[in-house]
Amino acid sequence: MAEKEYDEEIGDENYDPEAETKIGGDWKTVNLPEVPVVTGEEDDEVLEKFRVKLYRWVGKEWKERGVGDLKFLKSKHVGRVRLLMRQEKTHKVIANHYIEGEGLCQLTPMKTNDKSLIWVAYDSSDEKPSVEKVCARFLNKEDMAKFQERFERTYKENETSKAAEGTKAQPAEEAKQEEVAEPKNCLLYTSDAADDLLCVDLGGRRIIKKK
Repeated sequence: MAEKEYDEEIGDENYDPEAETKIGGDWKTVNLPEVPVVTGEEDDEVLEKFRVKLYRWVGKEWKERGVGDLKFLKSKHVGRVRLLMRQEKTHKVIANHYIEGEGLCQLTPMKTNDKSLIWVAYDSSDEKPSVEKVCARFLNKEDMAKFQERFERTYKENETSKAAEGTKAQPAEEAKQEEVAEPKNCLLYTSDAADDLLCVDLGGRRIIKKK
């Protein structure tokens, strides 16, 4: 009896929920304008990309982040290169960091897999940026070797670019500091001291000129 009632609740087993259904009434077709999707990559140039499976070290084990294209993106404004990867099904960002930093972004081969590389980076793929240890597993050794060559070359280029930016900014910063460190002295003459040629500076000290 219970089975019969269950079958009745299911209804028509040939029912196709995706089939076109006609609904009565006066309905009009409206053409909606296309809305451009902003990805944050509009001002970047794709230099190279690799198909990988990405992992992140969590606790004491590797956790899979997703599969997709790990891309080298060069900013048209900053001039430096970052790594970006989106999970292919959800398009969620699972890796996003510049290839730079003292003690960071140093590639190490995984001992248990000859097609994987490990590195540590200051990653901002999550809501709160943090230093993360990640691992990329490549389709083959050839891709891994190409990635390693591009990664290590990019690290040197980014560090050189940062050093050049710091050199350019230094003279302006020094001039600003000198301007603050050496203020001009101003004297304020007061009416009550005018007859005796007395003056008071802005610090409130009275200066008496000797006759």
